[in-house]
Amino acid sequence: MDQYTKMCSKLKELQGEWEPTKGDWVYSVVDFDVICIADIQIPAIKKFIKDFIWFPTLEQLVGMMPKGYIKICSPTIHGTYWTVDFTMGANTWNSFTHTELKIVMLQALAWARWGKKWDKEKGEWIKP
Repeated sequence: MDQYTKMCSKLKELQGEWEPTKGDWVYSVVDFDVICIADIQIPAIKKFIKDFIWFPTLEQLVGMMPKGYIKICSPTIHGTYWTVDFTMGANTWNSFTHTELKIVMLQALAWARWGKKWDKEKGEWIKP
């Protein structure tokens, strides 16, 4: 299991807020398969929601952030890396690949919304 998958699966608050919609990416713990949800699948997924792990897209993660928490510039502006200012205006920009950015955004969201941080050694979310 890759790091983003593991982190998403263990952040219960994130999974608890998920409302299945067309185009969401999920992992089925029953079929051991990753799928992109189609309209016709939504009722069944809602019925058996505990059997799925939601993987939010970068856009979904950004949308869940508290207002004014971050500013992101896409790679079209800064080459191949996404740049992020988490302090909004303090000029503390950091650069990430798309994969790294999803992990960093998930960590930022967990901290901003639920006061949790990822413990690499334990492989779980903790409240410091």
